[in-house]
Amino acid sequence: MTIHLSDDEIVVLAIRDLGHYWFVSERDYWVLDLVAWENAFREAGYDVPEAGEDERFGMPLVDERNAREFLEFMKPFRSTTQALRGCQTFDGEDALPGLIVDFDRRTVDIGPWVQSPAFEKYLPPGWSANFRGILNAVPPEKRFWQ
Repeated sequence: MTIHLSDDEIVVLAIRDLGHYWFVSERDYWVLDLVAWENAFREAGYDVPEAGEDERFGMPLVDERNAREFLEFMKPFRSTTQALRGCQTFDGEDALPGLIVDFDRRTVDIGPWVQSPAFEKYLPPGWSANFRGILNAVPPEKRFWQ
């Protein structure tokens, strides 16, 4: 079975307690600080509706403290290395991981092909973003691409 990513979906490797978990979901789930993201829209002059309790499982900020709960909510979007083999984008190109969210190290690695949103701008306090070598950062046994 081939997984086809839509324009608004992303492949993410989440790391927590040294475990590695693949997800295929909407990009917006992985904006870790939704409050900062919404504030940026407001500052740019856009109307942003109030988030409400349903916005991303009632978690406006996702960090190492609530990672377990967040990843539990994300279970319907979990995938495996085997299932991701042959994963393609909406235009038929092979898909690659867009993010590595490492809750242990409090870092987000961002692939150069990820254009929006600017994940590095909306990180929890004390977190950092990296733009180098995302493919090499994935352990060889977890790689699904050629």
